[in-house]
Amino acid sequence: MESALMEQDSYAAGAGHESRLHQTDRVSRAGYRQHSPSPVSAAEAAAEAARRVKAEQQRAVARLPNIQSHLRSVEKLVAQNAYQAEVAQCMHVKLCTGTCAEAPAGDSNRAGDKCQGQLDRLASIQQSISLVIEDSTQVTALASSSKAAGGGAEPQAVWQWKCESTEELPVSCMSWNKVDTNLLAVGFGQLEYLVAAKGMIAFYSLRNPGNPIWHFSTPCGVSALDFSGKAGSLLAVGMFDGSVALYDVRARSVVPIARVAPVGPDGSGGHAEPVWALRYVSSGNNEGDEMLVSTSTDGRVLAWKHTQSLEPYELMRLKRPVAQRRVAAGAAAEQAKKETGQGAAVHTEGLLGRLAGGTCFDFSPADSRTYLVGTEEGLVHKCSTVFTEQFIQTYPAHSAPVYQVRWSPFRPSCFLTASADWTLRLWADGQPTSLWTFQVANAKNEINAVEWCPYNSTVFAAAAGNTLQLWDLEHSVLRPKASITRYGVRLTSLCFCPEAPMLLCGADDGTTTAYSMAAIYKQQASAAQEAERLDAVLQTSVYHN
Repeated sequence: MESALMEQDSYAAGAGHESRLHQTDRVSRAGYRQHSPSPVSAAEAAAEAARRVKAEQQRAVARLPNIQSHLRSVEKLVAQNAYQAEVAQCMHVKLCTGTCAEAPAGDSNRAGDKCQGQLDRLASIQQSISLVIEDSTQVTALASSSKAAGGGAEPQAVWQWKCESTEELPVSCMSWNKVDTNLLAVGFGQLEYLVAAKGMIAFYSLRNPGNPIWHFSTPCGVSALDFSGKAGSLLAVGMFDGSVALYDVRARSVVPIARVAPVGPDGSGGHAEPVWALRYVSSGNNEGDEMLVSTSTDGRVLAWKHTQSLEPYELMRLKRPVAQRRVAAGAAAEQAKKETGQGAAVHTEGLLGRLAGGTCFDFSPADSRTYLVGTEEGLVHKCSTVFTEQFIQTYPAHSAPVYQVRWSPFRPSCFLTASADWTLRLWADGQPTSLWTFQVANAKNEINAVEWCPYNSTVFAAAAGNTLQLWDLEHSVLRPKASITRYGVRLTSLCFCPEAPMLLCGADDGTTTAYSMAAIYKQQASAAQEAERLDAVLQTSVYHN
């Protein structure tokens, strides 16, 4: 009896287990039927096959030897053909729009057939790579209004560089390569305190007005940069955090070959605050020798030695005048007394309190040992690399920070200063007061940049707020010869092209606009003749007023 019951229980358990297995199998089959992929349509299958073929073709092309260099050569040819008119306008070259010279009667048919064959082949090449041009950054139409202030011809905007990778970071600085004068480096950065933003450097070529040749990101905003004249592939970069780095452009590496961090707690490092100016200058020892110089709002002018690493040493400490420091201390004590009702405690003045922040500098083209430094206090100090303890002379230049100072390339005894007090000033070396103050009526904008024209001794350009001003001393000292306004942006930097009649202007929307100066271009005379012309203009227009 007991054995029969056990046999029955075992049968029931086996039947239940088999029932659960059948139920699980039915559920799994139902789930498979529910989640099984739907039939692929013919169009989807064809698209997938095309994608696989394209990927295989791309892998095969990538395995070809020297394909990258060949593609870059083709891109240069395409860009030269696509932007031939714009480049010719900037280079002040007239394109031939007429027919070719007549060929001899016997060769006319053959010449015509040959020309037609070349044109057909060129058309087929351009058609086959039209997607490359369509996908690239196109030359943007400028939303700007131009107004000739002096009744003369004004610069014409021929193209605009804008790269989506910059993410609309403001243009902060620019520098031409001294060896390959068609290559331009543009620095980007949000140069504001308490704003943690990355920076970027882009490289443009006059042969390709559409796209940057190369670009890479930096840890923080780029505030200054310059190419070496001795080693054309070496680019020095000053950062907003006070660091200085060297990049090898030829290697196209985003890792600097040398870098000095900002000043640390132990006092080692570079600058303690943003590097506002940085430039390679002649060292004056031997022909071709150069040194890297920088200045910052930490109140120091540094020179850098580059052996295996970067090593800074001080050229000058920008000491504030004692009288000015006493006035500032008295104003601070008076303010504290008003706020607390008690006299302020006397504190010992720290090192940074005794130094004035450096904002710009420029070395004399006549003497590589002499340079000018602009400060946040509106003063301009004339200094020498030989005397590192005191200034040669101090100019009470402006009532607000000096943003730019530039020696005349033709007459080294003259220089220009630009300031946040809305004015430009022309100075003669050694004179305590300015020769002339340039100020446009109803213009209430800080002057962020000023540059002398390298091929016309009486012309200079200034970036005032959102307006590009072109001044010609021979034309007038009361108003600019031409004025171009771009609404909704702020102009941040300027530079003339050293080899072509062209002016580049950077803005805070990340664009760099190229203006043709062909309207004011004159066949360049000798440096002595340009200096005599500038002297004559100063005698008639400045000294007599």
